[in-house]
Amino acid sequence: MKLVESPTTTNINMERLFPNLSKFIFNQKSIKYYKLYTLDRTQIILADIHDKVVVIMINNKKKITEAEIDLIIQQLIKTEKSNVEINRDFKKELIERGANFTEPLKDVILLKKNMGR
Repeated sequence: MKLVESPTTTNINMERLFPNLSKFIFNQKSIKYYKLYTLDRTQIILADIHDKVVVIMINNKKKITEAEIDLIIQQLIKTEKSNVEINRDFKKELIERGANFTEPLKDVILLKKNMGR
């Protein structure tokens, strides 16, 4: 598995790029910075929201494996797995809250680490 940072311009608007995720996760909170990555066919969004770091893993083709989650925690969040809140049912929660996706998603996982830890 190879983690690759996707180049982004400074003009990208998160609400236009990922409207459902921006609405349900960031909820009009200011984001210090965000970066986009790919891990094989998995899209990774890393966002620093001042009080916490949020990583969203999206895959359209297959379920996200435990090895992929461990790699992201180790390389992007740079902490132990016990310090990270892992929400494997995040796709289900988004659908229950009314999110509509333009293409079907196989798996969406949310990783959160509070900065106070």
